[in-house]
Amino acid sequence: LNERVLAFEEYHRGTFCEDYFTPYIIPVIEHKPWEFVNIPIPPGIHEHVISLLKEKIADDVYEPGQSPYRS
Repeated sequence: LNERVLAFEEYHRGTFCEDYFTPYIIPVIEHKPWEFVNIPIPPGIHEHVISLLKEKIADDVYEPGQSPYRS
């Protein structure tokens, strides 16, 4: 049943005819990025946290970010 109902391939995808259905307009508001302060690292474990992060970066678990949410 699903093979005939859902579009599993891009060429099967269609749209509703505008003669029967008006285009749907979705109202949106302007996005404002969240502003969070960085979580402070206690001085007693600062070096341990830095070495742990360097290990994760070297193992490709973490990677540098380019988004506005990076810290």
